[in-house]
Amino acid sequence: MNAHRILLLACAASLLLGACTGTSEPRPPTLLIVGIAGTSGPELALLEDPGPQASPRLRYVAGSERPLSANAVAIDFEDRAGARAAAWVLSRSVASAGGAPQVSAYLQRFDVEGIAVSSPTAFAEDTAAALTLSEPGGGLLVDASIARQACPTALQVSRLGRWAVVLDDPATCGLSGFAVQWLVDTRQRTATPLGGSTEVLATSPYTDQSQGGESAYFLVRATGDAQVFAVDLSVDAPDSGAWYERARITTSETGGATFLDMAGSEGAGGARVLSGLSTARVGSVDLGEPTATRSPVSLTQGAQPGARLIADPFGVASELMVLDPGRTTVLRTPTGPEVGSSSFAAAAGTLDPILSFGYVLGQRSVLLIDFLSGRDLYDEDLRTATVSVPELTLPTSGGRPVGAMAWVRASLPDTP
Repeated sequence: MNAHRILLLACAASLLLGACTGTSEPRPPTLLIVGIAGTSGPELALLEDPGPQASPRLRYVAGSERPLSANAVAIDFEDRAGARAAAWVLSRSVASAGGAPQVSAYLQRFDVEGIAVSSPTAFAEDTAAALTLSEPGGGLLVDASIARQACPTALQVSRLGRWAVVLDDPATCGLSGFAVQWLVDTRQRTATPLGGSTEVLATSPYTDQSQGGESAYFLVRATGDAQVFAVDLSVDAPDSGAWYERARITTSETGGATFLDMAGSEGAGGARVLSGLSTARVGSVDLGEPTATRSPVSLTQGAQPGARLIADPFGVASELMVLDPGRTTVLRTPTGPEVGSSSFAAAAGTLDPILSFGYVLGQRSVLLIDFLSGRDLYDEDLRTATVSVPELTLPTSGGRPVGAMAWVRASLPDTP
């Protein structure tokens, strides 16, 4: 098992009551990093969640706004299960020139460790790390075999931040062509397409951030389901990837599934579980037992194009959130059951395994989901609450809100 995950599990309960030293200490506030349409252009900003007993539950952190080159669409962390010292933000804007989409997309790196809510100066951009992924006439995501602009849509980074895997889904930007997974070397400032001659599916990648044999995973088309591809990130020159044994995600849909997204997490014993969202079901595969049969879960109301699947990458929380454009649905585990849903126009979401809460970003509001509820395990329906945050003005695309969301721990305030 990953050493950071062992520490996270050991401290999970004590973070709610005190520190891992055995002394009674305050819990560090949770900070939500969100992408918004700021007053002077796209920005990142912070929300504080002091805990379930606080009122108001979420507080916009004044002075936390940081400029972005375009609208935030994804966030991932270096060392997710450890310090989470730095966040990489994928941003994208689409303009029209002569009726044709023109994409501008960027990667920016921000320091996010030890942020004080009262004075968030530790929240700062590492400007030297910024990368231009796509813009009219250029960018890193260019290859002679791909005769179109890239449309960066989803992001995962390696544990130390050298590698970024970026999903390029042309349909999201109104472009034609096939999806591409790009491997970006943030140190050498280069990018290469992954998957070789396979048909890559337009689903999010997953990096396991293992300290030994770190890999990235994504899905390619297979007969009736999806095959897992893997890329070794522990070497200086990764290749384009290869089939990961016989690991497939199967949804048992007649005629095969239309996959919309993928999410990964670390399961018990260090095994990786990948879950795939289709328009009708959620299927999964345990990479530790790639040929084992796992029952897919049928979604009561299905999922629409643009839906996203959110999992806890640590594997501490078992729940999955399906963020459909007009509805958020919770599954207790990748093999079910469906716990409940809430009508909410979701732009992005994140899952805090220590507090057992899900956060879903919407236009001027956040949907809170309490995973310690639901009639499959508890004597009450799934508890949700919509919290108004007027400062959260989000950009829109096709009438839908666009954004990104992730969590870190703030520094503890000084005691008087």
